[in-house]
Amino acid sequence: MKTALRKLTLENYSPDELPAIAGNIMGYQILPLEAQEAATFYQLPLIHRDPFDRMLIWQAISTKLILVAKDSEFTAYAKYGLQTVW
Repeated sequence: MKTALRKLTLENYSPDELPAIAGNIMGYQILPLEAQEAATFYQLPLIHRDPFDRMLIWQAISTKLILVAKDSEFTAYAKYGLQTVW
């Protein structure tokens, strides 16, 4: 979506290749969205309004993992347990 909106430019790769690059080459863990996470993310305070970003935030908090993100609004969730890097 970000590449379609021209908010992200990928050099030498297509968006379709990113999961394999992240997992196989870079060693990142790619998580599926679990039903329990989808059913409970409403508990997250409404600081960030984008539902997709909120789901990522909630998944990182509930699994106690670090979220790779550049969005400065994510830092408001640190007091709820969100850890980010970028």
